[in-house]
Amino acid sequence: MLAGLAFFTVVVAVTYGSLLLKHAQIITHDTDLDFSYDFVIVGGGTSGLTVADRLTENSEISVLVIEYGYLYPNESDILVPGLLNPTPYQFNITSTPQRGLDNATFAVPAAAVVGGGTAINGMFFDRGSAPDYDAWVELGNPGWGWSDLLPYFKKSETFTPASANLAEEFTISWDDTAHGFDGPVKSSYPVFQFQSISRSTLNPFHNTLQAFTQGPDTPPENFISAWHSLGIQTPQDPSSGTAKGVFWGPSSLNPSNETRSDAQTAHYSAVAGSRRNYHLLTGNAVSKINFVGQKATGVGVRLTPIFKVAPSDSDEQWLNREAFEYGYVNAKKEVILAAGAAHTPQILQLSGVGPKGLLHNLEIPVVVDLPGVGQNFQDQPTLYASYNCGLLCTRKNSGSTKYPLADRLSA
Repeated sequence: MLAGLAFFTVVVAVTYGSLLLKHAQIITHDTDLDFSYDFVIVGGGTSGLTVADRLTENSEISVLVIEYGYLYPNESDILVPGLLNPTPYQFNITSTPQRGLDNATFAVPAAAVVGGGTAINGMFFDRGSAPDYDAWVELGNPGWGWSDLLPYFKKSETFTPASANLAEEFTISWDDTAHGFDGPVKSSYPVFQFQSISRSTLNPFHNTLQAFTQGPDTPPENFISAWHSLGIQTPQDPSSGTAKGVFWGPSSLNPSNETRSDAQTAHYSAVAGSRRNYHLLTGNAVSKINFVGQKATGVGVRLTPIFKVAPSDSDEQWLNREAFEYGYVNAKKEVILAAGAAHTPQILQLSGVGPKGLLHNLEIPVVVDLPGVGQNFQDQPTLYASYNCGLLCTRKNSGSTKYPLADRLSA
């Protein structure tokens, strides 16, 4: 088991430390990158920054986070809900042909930005159901059940309930005991919802089916009520361990200014300015974990050079991802892998942890034969139902040639 690997290490000599110093991009302080840290975290995404934040609460502990992407600026494409343009902040990854889907290939979303997926996702702030976590305990992982994790879920958030009017309008309910009110990540409900799902909607064309059957003067059924009519119920609060049914969940939204609350704003920007023990190296990729036996001693870093733009006295700089050098940084205590679902197993395999046959074929020395690494990747399924029906749609049997599409669909 990978969990059995010992990650406590002794500092060893650094051969290429000067390269890291040359390429260090430390945000917050005008310091050079150290030769070693207590903890080196690979990946500055959701989990990586959360762990870094918690560790650096102790000023005696030094932490380096290494992230391939960069800090996003005051970027409306990320901060403003509905304006998301994730392309500049994603890896360009395509899946292998999927045998069960007629060998189709798909884009694999993976964030390349400080903050990780929380910077480019749909901002749905949710948890799994209690049985999801209790199953981890049943598989032999004590301390990872619902009751064990709930205090930390609550510790992570500052929850702001919906207003009474919004809650009534959109059938929103919650349970205060399932939430925290003093955590770094802000969770709240948007103050705007599309009228097509409001009780007070008067435009029947937002609900094509009802427009067909009841006519243009009848308000549509409430979106939630439609699901209830099918026997699908709404839990009081999906965050209380019963995330099953149809419900409105909160968003990772700062209610003070209606902007995204992500790992960068919550677990880096909010604290790093006051923590000299919290270092962040952006724009560089970890290529492997260095082992002595089965002890992780640090990481190898693929360094991206920074070049001056002519003329030579210009302050402008640019990066060339194709030109790189290698450097190393050591971990005195642990290396923490938090590079995401796609890149974490990749780094493990490049480091010699993975299926022995695959590693031998790639001529990578085997550190640990662990067949599960890189296998059984699963992504959440998503199903969309799309309708393109405007003024051509009306109720069934309208008898009007003004709405031929509706007549054909309802025949």
